[in-house]
Amino acid sequence: GGFVCRVISQCNVFGSGTKVTVL
Repeated sequence: GGFVCRVISQCNVFGSGTKVTVL
């Protein structure tokens, strides 16, 4: 469960940006 960055270049140090849910 949680979130991962789907597009690394759009992520900041907190991992926000374009995300996709990961179970």
